[in-house]
Amino acid sequence: MPPSDFADLLRKRGVPFQTQPVDNDTAFVMPGYVVPDGRYAGAAVDAAVLIPGDFPCTPPYGVHVRKGAMQGAANVNPSPLGPDWELWSRQMEWADPASRTPESCMAQVNRWLEA
Repeated sequence: MPPSDFADLLRKRGVPFQTQPVDNDTAFVMPGYVVPDGRYAGAAVDAAVLIPGDFPCTPPYGVHVRKGAMQGAANVNPSPLGPDWELWSRQMEWADPASRTPESCMAQVNRWLEA
C-alpha cells in the first residue's frame, strides 16, 4: 500500500498536510491538526505520522507532535523530524493484516492524541 493511500485519505477528510522523506519512510506532517476527542478536543496541533516504505508489512510507530503543543504524554522520545518535534512512542494494535489500512492508522493516532 503506497503512501499515496494516506494522502488520499487525508485529502478526503480535508486535512492539510505536507510530505517529507525520512530515510525510507514518508512523514505526513499535518499542521494545525484538530484533535477530535478527549482532553485536547478541538485543539489544533502540529502532528505527523511516519509511514514506513513497506507498509502495511511494517506499521507506523507512534505519533510525532511539535514540542510544547501538548503536555503530559508518557514515553516521549526525540523525533527524526528534528529538534522541534517529539515522538510519542506508541505501538499500533492490529487485529489482523487486513486491518492495516490508512483509516485504522489514523483512528489509532486520534486515540493517542486524545490522551
